[in-house]
Amino acid sequence: MMSLFAAVVISTVLVPEDSRLTRLEFNRIQPTIEVVSYKGRKTVELAPDAVLVFYVEEPPADRADLKDALAMALYERHRVYVFIKTLETQLRMNRSDPQFRVALGRVLAHEVEHVRRGVPGHDETGFFKACVSREYLLALGAR
Repeated sequence: MMSLFAAVVISTVLVPEDSRLTRLEFNRIQPTIEVVSYKGRKTVELAPDAVLVFYVEEPPADRADLKDALAMALYERHRVYVFIKTLETQLRMNRSDPQFRVALGRVLAHEVEHVRRGVPGHDETGFFKACVSREYLLALGAR
């Protein structure tokens, strides 16, 4: 199947808050990409090799297709939206829990890979598989 978007080089991911555990887990999976935090809701200058991440509470109410989604990638815009409250519900834990921060790094790595590849499809195994379970997100050393 042909992709509408070509694979791109990603060198930086801009996140709204920088948790050491999230950053470490992201870099374990995506070691060539730097995680940088930004503050506030000001317009962020986005380089062509960067991805901008937004943490939002949950998917928009008018998007039934995203009801249970943990995150969403907009490939062509180099944007990733992580649904924090949905992730808390799926993991059955609070966002301040260290395990939550590790799982967040895994979710970010997965969504950034969508932007990098420019495709909605997934791999059969590994961090880029389609259905990521609670057990996978919390397993030590999951890949």
